[in-house]
Amino acid sequence: MSEDIICIACRDLLPHVVNGHANQHARDLVEQHVATCAMCERELVEWQMLAPAFTHPLPDALPADSVGRVLAQVRAHIVADAPLPAGGSHMAPSATMPRIPTTPIQPLTPPQRARSILVSVGAVLLLSALTAVIFGVRPQPGTTTLPVSAAPVTAAQLAGFDLRGVALPSATAGWAVGGTLPDPHYKGRTSHAPFVRPILLQEQEGKWYRAPVPAGLLDPSMELVSIIFVTPTAGWAIAVNRLPPNSDGLLFSQLLHYDGLRWTVLPTQFPAHLNALAFTAPTNGWAVGEQAGTTSQALVLHFVGTTWQTVQNPAFTNVLLTAVGATGHDVWAAGMDYAHATGPDGNVPEVVLHFDGERWTSTALTPARVRIAAIALAPDGSGWAAGTGPPAATASGAGAPGSQANAVLLHLHGGIWTEQNISGSTPGQSIAGWNALALTAGGTGWVVGSGGARLTLPVRGNPSPAAVAPPDQQLALQGIALRDAADGWAVGAGGMLQLAQGIWQRYTP
Repeated sequence: MSEDIICIACRDLLPHVVNGHANQHARDLVEQHVATCAMCERELVEWQMLAPAFTHPLPDALPADSVGRVLAQVRAHIVADAPLPAGGSHMAPSATMPRIPTTPIQPLTPPQRARSILVSVGAVLLLSALTAVIFGVRPQPGTTTLPVSAAPVTAAQLAGFDLRGVALPSATAGWAVGGTLPDPHYKGRTSHAPFVRPILLQEQEGKWYRAPVPAGLLDPSMELVSIIFVTPTAGWAIAVNRLPPNSDGLLFSQLLHYDGLRWTVLPTQFPAHLNALAFTAPTNGWAVGEQAGTTSQALVLHFVGTTWQTVQNPAFTNVLLTAVGATGHDVWAAGMDYAHATGPDGNVPEVVLHFDGERWTSTALTPARVRIAAIALAPDGSGWAAGTGPPAATASGAGAPGSQANAVLLHLHGGIWTEQNISGSTPGQSIAGWNALALTAGGTGWVVGSGGARLTLPVRGNPSPAAVAPPDQQLALQGIALRDAADGWAVGAGGMLQLAQGIWQRYTP
């Protein structure tokens, strides 16, 4: 770095170092520089000599006649020292005034201009960075300095989005993730014709804007399938390259991290389909999914400190995990247990895995053919799981021909999961399954899903859930986040719903 730039930065820091407002990092920078620069050292001494003046407070008020007396004295000095010439002015040229010799200004050469521009830009950037260091300049939590679309996304744009998750890190900011809905007229897939495109939306003051997806995704057809915020300045998301049936491509996932200023893509490529995230602290989190390949094997990642680590355990063999929740030392994950598949139709039971901070254990669920899509845990260790169950049984015990699956809600209490016998529909409507749920700090929450006719139905998630009339019968909701029991958002294929003052309404930009 140019020495001139270092001197400029050091001199800007000197008054803050002397008056004690600079942090330790800035003080160290000044100390190291003045040890080798006599000019800056002299300026530091001058600031130190002036420091006592800053410690004496100014008087609350000046005497009433102070201003007039000072102005009168100044006017008297001006008139006495430099009387105005008759008909002239103070700026009139004097015949006896010596002329200052001048030299022609030489134009800069191209290399000199380039160096001058680089030095100027570098100085501005350095001073901006040092200002942030000294005064702790930070963006508003949950916001980003990344450029967003100038206008909110339109209803037509939302109709083409398959939104999979949403997070609300602050009272006025939110994020939603997903992908573009595939073109129903598009047949096949090649490297030149992506299947979907990733979608990243940002909420600002109740409006949603398109935000740029960060560089680093290894496949242009990746879709963002899950998002979570631990604090307003610490967020994570999952990207998966969604491939159509019979594709010969490789299935893999990547993780994205938000640091309060921008999203970045981690360079690690996981040969798996990651499905869900759960965090208990900014330095402790989990991600679960299924490994790519012919064998059924769960992938469990544990975020410790600053790195993601792969967890190995026999309980993960022949298991595909689809959901995870965490609170304190407890982690619960659910998925399909292929090790105990039975029957000629390949019936695969559901299994729940529990980590108590020391070891993993597995428990089968009843009914066995439940498919858990989401888990949410409360600080006291209780929680809820939402998903899909088998069709309602007929008198013979079998599902009626052509009958659709039922929505299932499970409650966790005392380490035991029990099914809640509630109706997942209102008269004339049916819900094939729940896809997502969210709890508030007070223990209440909402669960959302979709049916065979793409119906939606939020249901209040408490020990005695009560059905709520669906606000919209066209959306297939797949993600939900709450600020409180009466304020939140739900997203899905083709649009989103807003919960405002306890009432769900279709979001219309």
